[in-house]
Amino acid sequence: MGWRYFLSGLWAAVFLSMAPLAAVGADFFRSIDDLPLAPGMAETVEQGVEFDSPGGRIVTAVAASGAGQQTRIEGVRTFYRKVLPPLGWRHVSGDTYRREGERLSLRIAKAGAGVVVRVRLVPAGRN
Repeated sequence: MGWRYFLSGLWAAVFLSMAPLAAVGADFFRSIDDLPLAPGMAETVEQGVEFDSPGGRIVTAVAASGAGQQTRIEGVRTFYRKVLPPLGWRHVSGDTYRREGERLSLRIAKAGAGVVVRVRLVPAGRN
């Protein structure tokens, strides 16, 4: 009986942590399926790279704001600072996060009138 309450509580916690993402209609990166795209951004799949290494997966993913979007660097940075901790990512410094043996680095830059986010996911022991 105790396990049933534990599992239902765990399920509720997971569901509630994802609720903010559902509210904004978040899309996710194809190669990092639990990493949401910031609002107004779309993944540029052909610029991404992914493979498994003996130490873990290594992924590079790129997303850019669409034409006519008023996306700002600080808005994208704020989005990830709010969204990543409920997904298990711990802020390390700058735009770097850690979770379960993996390190996630974001490079957020102006690109023309929009913003580009370059995501790098590597085993935590790698640079």
